[in-house]
Amino acid sequence: VFMTSAPLQGLKDVSVMPDGTFMYGCSKGKEFLTNQGIYYCVDISEQQERLMHAFNTRIKQILKRPEYEKFALIGSGLQIKFAQTTIARNAPTGGLPVEESESFLELVTRIAREVGGTQLVVASTTYDIEISPKSEGGLQAWHKGDGVNLVESKIGLDLARGPNLVCGDAASDLPMVEALMKKCPERTYSIFVTTDAGLEQQVRALCPHTLIVPTPDTLVSILYHFATPRVLETVSESCSPMTLDCSEESHAEACDENEDETLGGGY
Repeated sequence: VFMTSAPLQGLKDVSVMPDGTFMYGCSKGKEFLTNQGIYYCVDISEQQERLMHAFNTRIKQILKRPEYEKFALIGSGLQIKFAQTTIARNAPTGGLPVEESESFLELVTRIAREVGGTQLVVASTTYDIEISPKSEGGLQAWHKGDGVNLVESKIGLDLARGPNLVCGDAASDLPMVEALMKKCPERTYSIFVTTDAGLEQQVRALCPHTLIVPTPDTLVSILYHFATPRVLETVSESCSPMTLDCSEESHAEACDENEDETLGGGY
């Protein structure tokens, strides 16, 4: 299962995976597409849809102006998702002056108020602005852990049984770890791509079975090493429990050896 903040259509447009290979949980899991091609999403009202459409129309017009078009070209750019819109306010490198970034945030907040009053919620990070509809269900506070729970409730992944493997690279991925640790603390594992000591500390505090790697290529190599046809055949034949060794020695062996071996993971 891929769980991402990106919109579903955007992910499908850039994916080169064969149809039916993975399940796609997008917009932080508010919408997802199963590997059988079945679409699910959380419920939002027609009024909320109209408010988001009106806001998106206004912000698109704003981003066409020469003084604001840069915000569509840096960082996250403009991403219209399910029940949420994300707009960059600065680049990850911090390329824009703080005053300009703050001024743009004020403009976006004003537009949201003009369009939806108190019915649109504006949240901001250092680099992005997120706009979502206000609701009693708390969509504005939705995170990827909620997405995990939605997928489980709709199709049943037997996450309480495990084993579960969570791969991430940002603080927004931590709720997935937390959600799965609540379901299956003994058989949930994580691999995070980061050089941020603070993020490493957070994920290790949530999940003792954690491996930290410095680059996405390292993670891809580990997953490729273990996800081989022979391994899948062995698992299918034996149906025996699998475990993930998160020691540094195991990491080195996974990267260096050429023999086919097994990695237990589910998420």
